[in-house]
Amino acid sequence: MERQARGRGKEYDPVIAPYFLGLATVLSNLFEALRPGALCTWIIGDSAPYGIYVDTPAIIGALAADLGFQLVADSKIRSRGNRWRSNGVRQPVDLAERLVTLKRP
Repeated sequence: MERQARGRGKEYDPVIAPYFLGLATVLSNLFEALRPGALCTWIIGDSAPYGIYVDTPAIIGALAADLGFQLVADSKIRSRGNRWRSNGVRQPVDLAERLVTLKRP
């Protein structure tokens, strides 16, 4: 595992699956709370723990689609994580914050 190859640091890998499981529960509750035709927009940032890219907005969009939402838009708002480019332990992946718009059919 990438984390084991690095020095002691934050341990992100054990929380990734529970994080998305929790978001699936939130999306399920949201689906039930919205009226048909309602739109919902989330601001979501992707991540790259240990330099391994996790396309969080796309995963959330896929979870939402599995629950019955329609993905209306996935748009980049801004780049992120560039302030620490000179720090040698930062990931080499370009990160972004995105708007993900969902619709309850």
